[in-house]
Order: sequence, then structure tokens, then C-alpha cells
Amino acid sequence: MSDLRIIPPSRQVRGVDDYGSGAFGAKRKRWTAGAALNAKTEYEHKGLDFVVAPGTYIPCPCDAWIIRTGIAYSDEVNNPRLSEDQVLGSIRLEWAEDPAWQLKYLYARPIYKGGFPFRVDGGIPFAVVQSVARRYPGIVNHCHVEIRHRGVLVDPATILMEQA
Repeated sequence: MSDLRIIPPSRQVRGVDDYGSGAFGAKRKRWTAGAALNAKTEYEHKGLDFVVAPGTYIPCPCDAWIIRTGIAYSDEVNNPRLSEDQVLGSIRLEWAEDPAWQLKYLYARPIYKGGFPFRVDGGIPFAVVQSVARRYPGIVNHCHVEIRHRGVLVDPATILMEQA
């Protein structure tokens, strides 16, 4: 596929729980407003959920540029009840060797704050895993990872799990 090899946040993928499966492409349902009240829309999980304890430092998956940080859920923007550390984060990276490869991490807070892009070498901690328990009570804590090549989703297991 490519020479890109990624350091995963952990070796354990979140299995099936009350919120669904942590596998790439797993079927999910979300409540939607619209013509039918309380309707559920089905969609596919865009990433892979790695089991990681809150507070764990995540190594940068490869030599990369951090190109953007943000908030995972729009309803947490400017929520006065949440501290900065409680707002679930989102981090976007580009592979330094080929920016056509982009990675997105959810439920992680960046260590580096400041101007972007910011270069980080592979293996160097770049983020801290957050607790998802407030939003999803009883779920196994995890870090969600998405990978895109030229804008097309790629199953992270094909890159992440190939490493020794």
C-alpha cells in the first residue's frame, strides 16, 4: 500500500459494548431529528478505537506535522460546565514524507499548544488520552484513530497492525 507505518496508541482494539464496536467500518446508529421523531440513522464507524487509559501519553505515530487541533463534539464548544481538560479533543496530523496521508485522533488533548503546523518526530509523545466516560458512561476508554489517503478513508489496521 505505502511505506507509511504507524505506531498505534495500543495493541488492543475496543470490542463490542453498549455503544457498538470499535472496529473500522462497524455499523452504528445515531439519533437524528427530522421527519420521524426519534429516528435512528445507520452509518459506518470511520476509524479504529484503541483501548487506552485516560492520562496515557500517545507517541506520535510517525514523523508528522500537527496541522490542526479542535473539539470532537460541537455541543462542547463554549460549554461553561466543562473545563478545558474535559472538552474532548481532536488532533489532525499529516505524514511528513507525504502529506496525502492524514491522521485524525479523537479523545486526546495535544501536549503542544501554539502555532500550527508543528513538527513532531515519530515516537515522541504528542497527546494525552482523555476519559470518554462523561459522554459515554460504561464505555471502554479509548482513542479513536482515522486515516485518510488523498481524502479517502483507509482501514487503520492495514497500516497500524503491520508493524512488528
